[in-house]
Amino acid sequence: MRPSQAWKKPAVFGRALNRRAGLDFTLGKEHKQIKKTIKDFVKGEFKRDVIHDLLNTGAYPEKIWKKAGELGFLGIHFPEAYSGEGLGMFEKVLIAEGLASGDSSVGACMGLADFGTEMLLLHGDEKLKQTFLPKIADGQILSASAPMESFTESNIKNSETRAIKRNDSWILNGSKRFVLNAGPLAGFYIVLCRTDPDATSPVKGFSTLLVEADRKGITTKGLGKRLG
Repeated sequence: MRPSQAWKKPAVFGRALNRRAGLDFTLGKEHKQIKKTIKDFVKGEFKRDVIHDLLNTGAYPEKIWKKAGELGFLGIHFPEAYSGEGLGMFEKVLIAEGLASGDSSVGACMGLADFGTEMLLLHGDEKLKQTFLPKIADGQILSASAPMESFTESNIKNSETRAIKRNDSWILNGSKRFVLNAGPLAGFYIVLCRTDPDATSPVKGFSTLLVEADRKGITTKGLGKRLG
């Protein structure tokens, strides 16, 4: 059984006591159990020599990431139907804090393994959710977010990546830079692109498309030694 399955869904953090006392920010029993579980995981997996090698080589902490997925520490805010734990963002933050206590760089890799999946959760169709979210939660693939096209310019109105609807498909052309989680472990890319070149406002006419990482025509190139 995953350690995360032993966590009952915690009550809302911060109970209103009265107008004078304000909020009680004491962690509940379940929150304390989450912190202890993560602390034990960090103690067992974040070995100093392992972290040292990862930081020196810039390699992604794949072994730790997969272990975190096996134990249910990834995508915990996903509904249980998608292999998540059905918990909230506060519990996700508790886990991220605990992982970062072992090493901020490696901890960030774990915390950002599902980066951008909120768009899929909120706006994706059911087939896409069933296909990709369980794999994210289980540590099989990473979610790669691709909004930027330049290190020096992050204003979306200058985005040149475009997608044209053709029959039942989209033809996507363009390039992105500094794509978080890009590479062989990515399962899909969430790509910001212009889909209506005739939009009346420069900040309108954009869409985000989910593109499977194994699609023909996708190429990636490293940007030097960067952890993750």
